[in-house]
Amino acid sequence: MLEVDGDHHGDQLGYDARRDHWLGEMGFRVLRFWVAEIDENIEGVIETIADALSPFGSEAPHLPPPAAAGGGRLHPGAPQLLGDWTD
Repeated sequence: MLEVDGDHHGDQLGYDARRDHWLGEMGFRVLRFWVAEIDENIEGVIETIADALSPFGSEAPHLPPPAAAGGGRLHPGAPQLLGDWTD
């Protein structure tokens, strides 16, 4: 599941983390991106999504190496993948 967060989500990090955890218990993985990341670094966002979908992660042989700018990461405070979420 993909979530695109705007500025208002800065105040909702706790709620979002609890919701992501609940969705994880239901079998979903959640990737969150700031709307600015999508506007400014769509290639990095797409790469991150592709890595999450690949059974090999970022080591998949068909994926190009990461862009020098690195971007496309999740916003601070959000769990990168549900396995990173802690109570």
